[in-house]
Amino acid sequence: PICEGKVERLRPTQMSIQEFSLDGWYEETKLKETQDYGDEYYNKIVMVGDSNTMNMYSSGYIKGTNAWAIPCLHAQSMYEGDINLYGYGKKMNLLEAVSQYKPEYMIINLGVFSTAWIGQDAFLEYSKKVIEGIKERSPDTKIMLISLYPILSGNNINKFDQAIINKYNFMILELAKEYDLKYLDAEVALKDAEGYGRDDYYFDDHYHLNNSGYRALKNYIRTHAWED
Repeated sequence: PICEGKVERLRPTQMSIQEFSLDGWYEETKLKETQDYGDEYYNKIVMVGDSNTMNMYSSGYIKGTNAWAIPCLHAQSMYEGDINLYGYGKKMNLLEAVSQYKPEYMIINLGVFSTAWIGQDAFLEYSKKVIEGIKERSPDTKIMLISLYPILSGNNINKFDQAIINKYNFMILELAKEYDLKYLDAEVALKDAEGYGRDDYYFDDHYHLNNSGYRALKNYIRTHAWED
């Protein structure tokens, strides 16, 4: 006789690049599709991130006071270092900035450089310090963790690996669940059918989004809003 046992579903970390999906995992933590809440909602959100966030500001997709970014940002430098607050013309520690400005909404991109420049243990340690620090200094801020953006297939100068990015995105979703935050699964708006970034959304460096990519990302945020 054939033994009929329980079929275990694959965890996201066991999936191939092409089949990777966070569907069915911590659905109450992920922001679902909503109506387009437009710029009235979008312009309330401070976005923290690396050069993609910086370039969103310089390209006009985030207003200056909402762009808190520095190139090559990762979880440890986000906690320990300073970050550019472009609209204020200053550079300061992220947690000090949160204490001073107390944003209504924050989207935190923990940095694809976290997958290449620091280890997994350090990533988790400093991500938790960032989250706990923000919650302590501004308890009313609505915090969203956003997925790390995909990369184009092929070689890239920073040696990012899409399989590792996917693994970290699952960890970020678990962090959002642990700390009762919301998760923006924006990677799905930027990927092609093979599980990498869409060619028409990226520059040739395989990492930086172009204007089409920024428009898609902005649209995803506006149509996956935090509804009170």
